[in-house]
Amino acid sequence: RHMFDSLEFRKLYERLQGLKAQLFPGLGGEDVAREEPRNAERRDIDDERGLREVLEVCRERGELALFARISGEGYTRGSMESASVACGGMVYRFDLDDEGVRALFGAFLGEITNAPGWRIASYRGKDVMVQCARLYSSYPRFDFDVELASYLVDPSGSKHDLESSALRYLDLQLAPCPAGQLDLLQEEEAAADQDARCADAVERMVEPMQADLNLR
Repeated sequence: RHMFDSLEFRKLYERLQGLKAQLFPGLGGEDVAREEPRNAERRDIDDERGLREVLEVCRERGELALFARISGEGYTRGSMESASVACGGMVYRFDLDDEGVRALFGAFLGEITNAPGWRIASYRGKDVMVQCARLYSSYPRFDFDVELASYLVDPSGSKHDLESSALRYLDLQLAPCPAGQLDLLQEEEAAADQDARCADAVERMVEPMQADLNLR
């Protein structure tokens, strides 16, 4: 499926899908390569204990994925509202609207910036670096950016956003909850869950994208 998509053989793939029930009757109409959705466990970091936990988990694995929710126009004039760290199926979320949590994330940044050998993946890494520089006068060193990797894999493609990449590589829908149908608390919780799904998707996409880039 991925090969046909990269070659833009969409009609041919549809025809192949039509033959699958005849070729593999035991599979019915399901896609062989379809992956079951995974819900990453989320923890909101709001104290020193939580900070120590996320640092310990990341230190043990030596890698992490960082997704930042940035609002506003442009990466230089926008505002980073939250930062979510995915590591080994867990997502640790920092709500940066809270002053205390903002300080905790600054301490987290200081640790991962100075840690030798850690591998850090991101989405829109340049935007995140600019925001971190504005808030903390320092920023993490990113080793892999899924948006940039998507462009390198297919420079002629028109979509390199996280939603399109997650659908292509993970068969995962990242569509946000409909606006205007939830109260304020529900909207905040839905946004936090969406942040967790996005951070988890960034972590999971690194390996297949590396394979496409022949880096593995």
